[in-house]
Amino acid sequence: MPLPTPTVSSCGPLPEITVSDQACGLCNTEKIPDLIDDPMSSAFPDGVPDIFIKIIQKAGETFGVPAALIFGTIYHEGAFSGGVYQYTDANVRAWSACGGTMPNCDKNSSSTQTPFGWIPHYFYDGEGESAMWNAIQKIDPNRTKENTSPCNFADGIFATAKALKMWTYARAPDFDTTWVTGKHSIQSYFPDNNPFITRAITRFNALKCF
Repeated sequence: MPLPTPTVSSCGPLPEITVSDQACGLCNTEKIPDLIDDPMSSAFPDGVPDIFIKIIQKAGETFGVPAALIFGTIYHEGAFSGGVYQYTDANVRAWSACGGTMPNCDKNSSSTQTPFGWIPHYFYDGEGESAMWNAIQKIDPNRTKENTSPCNFADGIFATAKALKMWTYARAPDFDTTWVTGKHSIQSYFPDNNPFITRAITRFNALKCF
């Protein structure tokens, strides 16, 4: 069933995205439909759109976090569960435009929200470097606390990348080396339980570029 067209505010579309750091990219993207619970026809009815990949890769590049880790995290948090979201090019662009929101997500809720598992309080908490809501300002400085949302695809992806950078990457200064050589157990990068680790690692290993 087609999803309703999201309402988009007048603060502008997603800026043009270019990605240059392949190490933070997504590789083997043709495997993505096989790494989600729903069949490809549900989550990706037209195939995996380039803009979907670019947003995740740009967030990874911006915060020095492997895009494959971001993908594994949002998978665990429900981004592909239950056939709720159809990631077409048009939908991802609308959901990522300033003020755009994804269905079945309430930025005013006090509970965890799909598709990225954000509790809005923590998304909006604080200012400056410690805040998550402003992660998107790295590529779109015109966005504000008032028009960002944990229900916006780009806002949510960039906030997730920043959170992974702050809450996990900071534990290992030699992050790039440790991911490549395995000096640190990958489990040390995940604050959650074993099911989280298993799900995330499977998708991380399948899509990483190193």
